[in-house]
Amino acid sequence: MTDEPEDIELDGTLRIGSDARQFVLRLAAPRCVTGMARGSVLTEVAVVSDGFDLRALVDRRIRIHGRVIGDATDLEGPALVVVARTAEDLPPREGP
Repeated sequence: MTDEPEDIELDGTLRIGSDARQFVLRLAAPRCVTGMARGSVLTEVAVVSDGFDLRALVDRRIRIHGRVIGDATDLEGPALVVVARTAEDLPPREGP
C-alpha cells in the first residue's frame, strides 16, 4: 500500500462486526487487493464513518465512498479499514 490513503468505492451489505461497536461491509463480490504486503482477495472490509451514523444502514445493501486506511489484521493477514465519507442505499438484489 502507498503512504497516501486511497479512494475507494465498494458495494455490499453492512453488518455489525464481532464487537458491537464495529461495522463490516460484506462485499457484493470478492475484490482482489493489490499493493498490500500480501496481495489477497477480500470478501469483507471494516468500515468507520467520517462523522455520520452507520447504524441506520445495518442490514442494508449500500455503496460507500471513502478512503482505505489499513492493511493487516492482528494475525498479520490482509485487511482493509475504509473511512466512509458517503453511503447510499442500493436496490435489493434480484434473483437467487
